[in-house]
Parts: sequence; structure tokens; C-alpha cells
Amino acid sequence: MRPPQRRPVGEGAHGDLTGLVDAAHRTPANRTECLRGLGLQPLESSANFVLAPVSDSRQIGSRMVTAGVAVRVLENLTGIGDALRISIGPWPMMEECLASLEVALQ
Repeated sequence: MRPPQRRPVGEGAHGDLTGLVDAAHRTPANRTECLRGLGLQPLESSANFVLAPVSDSRQIGSRMVTAGVAVRVLENLTGIGDALRISIGPWPMMEECLASLEVALQ
């Protein structure tokens, strides 16, 4: 994914807005909100990944791998329990990850 193009002030306000929206899609905070939308409670993070506690990380992670999406399965973390570590990537990959996670949670 290319970074948004910079435009001179006054040149196409819609282009500037599109760049801002694109940048927002690449932030960890956006990914965290998407995970909350799936009913998860991810830990706050400014890293290049989010950590989402789940009830059975091994089973959910296995379902995601079967769907072609790799996540790191973490079991029995002190104070957290089972969780998935989901790396931040380009938005199209994140959409695929979120869709796979939604199915795996069912």
C-alpha cells in the first residue's frame, strides 16, 4: 500500500481527506476498534500488533490457519489467559484477517 500523496494546500480537498482516511486505516487503534466490534477486548497497544484475549486460542488460531490467515497463538498468559497476537499489516490483509477471525469465533 502506498502512502497518501501530499497535495498543495487548496488542491482537491477530497484528495486530502482520502489520504487521512487511508492513514487512519493503518493505525493500531483502528484495528483495536475492529476487534472490539467482534466482541473481543484487545489490550491497548501502540506496537505493530494487537493482543486479543480469547476463550480458546489454539482452536481459534487453528481455524484461522485453515482459512489461510496466520496469527500467533498464546496460551495461559499470566493475568490474561489465552490470546491471539495479531500483527498490523496493510488494510486489505487486515480485512481478510478480521473476516477469518469473525468466522473462527463462531
